[in-house]
Formats: sequence, C-alpha cells, structure tokens
Amino acid sequence: MWAAGKAARNISSRCGSSDLDELLKWVPKAVEVVKTVPDVVDVSTDREQGGFQLNISIDRQAAARLGVRIQDLDAALANAYSQRQVSTIYTSRTSTR
Repeated sequence: MWAAGKAARNISSRCGSSDLDELLKWVPKAVEVVKTVPDVVDVSTDREQGGFQLNISIDRQAAARLGVRIQDLDAALANAYSQRQVSTIYTSRTSTR
C-alpha cells in the first residue's frame, strides 16, 4: 500500500512469464527492491513456493464425440479449482458461502 499523508491507496502489480524458473528467480528480487521504496507499508506475493500446478490438455475430438462442450469443461474445472463461489447455505441465524 502506498500512503501519502492521509490519502492511501492500494497498488497491485502482476508479473508473468512463460519461463517459470526465471519468474521464480526474479519475483523475490523485485519484492525486495519494492520494499526499499519510501512509504511502502507492505509488499507480498500470492505465489506459494512449492505450490501445486495442474496442466490439462483436452482431447477436443473425444469431447466433441461425447457431446461435451469446452465451456462446460472450463466451468467444471473453475468450480473445482478456483475460488468461485458455488453455493450459499442458509440457516436460521447465518449464511455461509
């Protein structure tokens, strides 16, 4: 978060690369540099070192033969692995998402 007097705002930045090794090498260095900027309150990343990654290749011909649409596969994967809200459970006192 950058702060200037009483006005404060969050600034978000994203780094990406097709070379994961290079990304893992440079992101920690960039974080350390940003931490040295005056008035920077907090710097963090959402990359979990050693986290899991799943690469999926869809056999489009087989999906078409079975009548499965690509957007349905995409939605099912998003429901299973992303942070998409899929339901709200209501009780007499609270609601849980």
